Amino acid sequence: MKKYQIHVNGVPYEVDVELIEDDEEEQHAPGAYIPTMLPRSDAPRTTPMPRVVTPTVRPVTKGSTADSSQVTSPLTGTVAKVAVKEGQNVKWHEVLLEIDAMKMITKIYAQDDGKVLKVHVKEGDAVQMGQQLLTMAEE
Repeated sequence: MKKYQIHVNGVPYEVDVELIEDDEEEQHAPGAYIPTMLPRSDAPRTTPMPRVVTPTVRPVTKGSTADSSQVTSPLTGTVAKVAVKEGQNVKWHEVLLEIDAMKMITKIYAQDDGKVLKVHVKEGDAVQMGQQLLTMAEE
C-alpha cells in the first residue's frame, strides 16, 4: 500500500492506494517516437451549425389543379400551431404552421407566394414525417 497526498481545490488530502494488479509498461527503445494525443491550445473553437429543416413540397396530381402543391411534414411530432386558414394568400417565407417535436418547435415556412387551398391538420394532431399538411396553389 502506498500513501499519497493530493490537492483538490487547494485542500490537501492524504490517500492510501493499494496496488491490486501491476500493469506492465510497454518497453520502448531509447529515442523511439511515442505518439501522444493532446488537445491543441491554438485550435479554433467551433460551434455546431444549426440544422435547417425545410418542408418537402411536391406537385399534387390527383384531385386538384395542376398549379397546386402539397406541403409535407419534415419530421414526426405534434402540430403546435396552424398559422393559416383555407383560402388565405401567403407570401414567401411566411409561417404556415409549427410542429412540436421533443419540446422543440419547428416552423414550416411558405416556399413561394401562393394561396392555401386545404389545411389537412389541426392543432394537437400527431403527424409523421412525410405526412401531408397543406395543399397550396402557387401564384
